[in-house]
Amino acid sequence: MPMRINAKNKIVLITGCDSGFGYLTAKALNKNGFKVVAACLFPDGEGAQRLKLEVENKDEFEIVALNVTSDEHMDNVYQRIDHLVANGYELWGIVNNAGIGKLGEIEWATFDEMYENIFNIKINGAVKVTRKFLPLLRKSKGRIINVASLLGRLTIPGIVPYCM
Repeated sequence: MPMRINAKNKIVLITGCDSGFGYLTAKALNKNGFKVVAACLFPDGEGAQRLKLEVENKDEFEIVALNVTSDEHMDNVYQRIDHLVANGYELWGIVNNAGIGKLGEIEWATFDEMYENIFNIKINGAVKVTRKFLPLLRKSKGRIINVASLLGRLTIPGIVPYCM
């Protein structure tokens, strides 16, 4: 029998909830009773608004604006979660999922536009989010999940930037 975790008053921060795995993870954790803080690049966008409608437990769900490359966004999300912690919640998990998919051959775009942008979001962004929230995770003995693509191990022609 699988072990079930008591999700009451446990927050999970998920980055990249506008679509894909972040979107699906937010719905699943909300359904299982966690307080989900769904970080979206476009909180007023179609994906975030659809997610807000589709979650089952609306009282334990909120969308926040988060560009993982922005210190200002990071500070705002930290203040929101710190407020929840001060009111009886604990930050129990972070799912570093934010990323972008840039396709193309290695010489098709400038270095900044293609490689630095991807690296700043997927790698540096995950590190920045983790470092920012680590003090709260230590208090709760929480978890960190870093979502990565299989294409980080299998390179396919035409999507070199994404595979890095």
